[in-house]
Amino acid sequence: MCMPRKKLRLFGGFVYCVAKAAYSFIIIISLNCTGTPIEAPPSQWKVVVNTPAGLTGIYARDEEEVWLVGEDPPNSSESQALIMLYTAGRIEEKYRLAERGSTFYDIDFYGDTGWAAGDINVAGNYAGLLFKYEGGSWSRVSNVPETRWGFYKVSAYSRDGCWLKGGYEVFRYDRGTWTRFGDFPNARDVAFSSPSRGFITTDLGPYIWVFDGARWVREDVVLPPGFSTTGLADIAPIPGGVLFTCSLRQEGLSDFYYSAILRRDLAPPGEGDYELVFFAPPGPYFYYISALSFADAENGVAVGYLTSVVCENGVYYEEIVTRPFGTPFAVAALAAGDYWMLSKAEGVGHFLARYKK
Repeated sequence: MCMPRKKLRLFGGFVYCVAKAAYSFIIIISLNCTGTPIEAPPSQWKVVVNTPAGLTGIYARDEEEVWLVGEDPPNSSESQALIMLYTAGRIEEKYRLAERGSTFYDIDFYGDTGWAAGDINVAGNYAGLLFKYEGGSWSRVSNVPETRWGFYKVSAYSRDGCWLKGGYEVFRYDRGTWTRFGDFPNARDVAFSSPSRGFITTDLGPYIWVFDGARWVREDVVLPPGFSTTGLADIAPIPGGVLFTCSLRQEGLSDFYYSAILRRDLAPPGEGDYELVFFAPPGPYFYYISALSFADAENGVAVGYLTSVVCENGVYYEEIVTRPFGTPFAVAALAAGDYWMLSKAEGVGHFLARYKK
């Protein structure tokens, strides 16, 4: 465990670690919360299968059922929203939307019920796209409300409902009924630890929004003295709390950033207790952590540009990810020591990789 919020202090005597490696290797650097290197286990990441270039979201239900969403072809006005399934050692297409200019960005499950969220370009305007998986097949939710943006994140909270983020707005879908919430400037992610406790991050500043069961309340994030952040990114619910990725900047060193993970408990809005559970010192290969997923409170994985961070029994290990793993951008934790990620690398293409202990 790292220092709790009330005991956080400016990290004195910190020595910056500069990672130097040839492009053909994976470097593992492990740190505790004072920046002290500790022994790291060997990397367990292995490429499983090549994937289409347009996939952006991932959800692992079990060892033989990993769902992937995106578009095909990528970055095209002719793209079609795509859902794929990795099973029995191969990847197959499970659903393709006939309409052009459509894409899926994110996917989530609640038990046997799945939700895929995205957008579709209709006459130059983007509309939200929501699909539900039930009884072994995907079907389109037809009564999506008008919105200026599509849906970029989805968080399932029941077999009948989910939360979605679209631009500055957040929507709740429950048994066919939609509720619109806003305004959330530069919202990055929405996720729920329980039906009455949810979180929204923003990349505008050191604050989040917390759902109290009826409304969203803005809450300032408490950071170590001498540190600041320009915003937070991805969210991972865990038992008894939630994790956030962010970049920390130290006063007096405006050009240096720390990739960091913060933990918050499930206290009501305005009463959250924050804990800095991981940070990586600045260096040429430590950029940012853009996505994370945890199997429980002490075992999970986070990824970012040239970076993979694995948490084993509460200890975080950061890898400088290079060939063949390149740039991981989406991740899913199935169980302790069993993680999946989508990644891309120059000369290799896009692929699905697995970390299995």
